[in-house]
Formats: sequence, structure tokens, C-alpha cells
Amino acid sequence: MGVRTARTVVLVPLIAGLAVLWFTVIAWATRDGRDAANDGRSIDKYSNAMRVLSRRAPARHAASQAGGRYIVTPGTRVTDPARTRTTALDRRRTMLRRLVIASGVSFAGLLLGGPWVWIHLTIDAGLVGYVVFLRRSTLAAAEAARAQRRVALAEREAAHRAAYDAAHGATATVLSMPEPDERRRAVND
Repeated sequence: MGVRTARTVVLVPLIAGLAVLWFTVIAWATRDGRDAANDGRSIDKYSNAMRVLSRRAPARHAASQAGGRYIVTPGTRVTDPARTRTTALDRRRTMLRRLVIASGVSFAGLLLGGPWVWIHLTIDAGLVGYVVFLRRSTLAAAEAARAQRRVALAEREAAHRAAYDAAHGATATVLSMPEPDERRRAVND
């Protein structure tokens, strides 16, 4: 390996690391500038909201005197549990995606050396722990669904048995097997 290749192997990750650091610094500075610009607007928005609310207060009072009524309805989390499950699934996917990206970035940081080894190992341990958690929760949910299906099947079987017994119970003839000794005597006699 020549001297020029060794320099390239060292300089390329170093330059890439510096680019990432500069990008981080510029991104933070831009975010801080936006936050400072929005501070004045947020006070204006708050003042405007207070003015709007103060105008509505007499209207509510007048509506309650006029015999109006308020109807309170539950939100979608209460009325649509499937939507809640979807958001939980989306949150889990997002967290898994973030951990995989963080693991990739920390693996790229290994080229820079320093504490990146420990950072990478920590992120990987978190990723493995989260995958184990997801697997266990999936297995627990599958087992709960299986138990519900078993209970529903047992209830359906009991209902069918009761309906059959109610329909055929009075007309059915019940035969019983003879005791083993009686059978033997009947055959041998």
C-alpha cells in the first residue's frame, strides 16, 4: 500500500466527519434563528387567541340562557380503536427506523475512532433490545388472539350442543354399554 493510498484512507473519513460536523453546526444555527424569529409571532398569536376567546365568552353565556345545549363527543381514540393500533404501529416502525439509522451513522462514525465504538455498541444494544421487545409483544398479542378464538369456539360449541340437546333431547334414546362382566357372560353362555 502506497503512501498516497494511506493518506486517502485517513483523509476521506476525516473530511466526511468534518462535513457532518459543519452540517450539524449550520443546522443548529438555522433552527435557533427560526426559533428566535417565531418568538415574536407566538406572542402575537397568543394575544390574538385571547382576544378571540374573550369575544366568544358572552356568546356562550347567551346560548346557555337561550336554552342551547352542548354535546360532548369522544375523540377518535375512544371511538376507533383500530386507528389507535395503527398509530402505535406507526410509532413502533418510526422508532425502529430511527434506531437502524442511528446504528448506521454510529457505524460510519467508527471510521473516525474515539468514543464512536462505545456509542455504536450502546445504540446496537438498544436496537437489539427493541427488536426483542417487538418480538415478545407480537408473540403475546398472537397468543391473546389465539386464546380469544379458543374461548369463542368453546362458546359456539356449547351453544350448538345446547341447541342440539334442546331439539333432540326428548326423542333421543340413550343406550349404555353393558359392563365388561355382563358382555363376557353373554358371549360365553
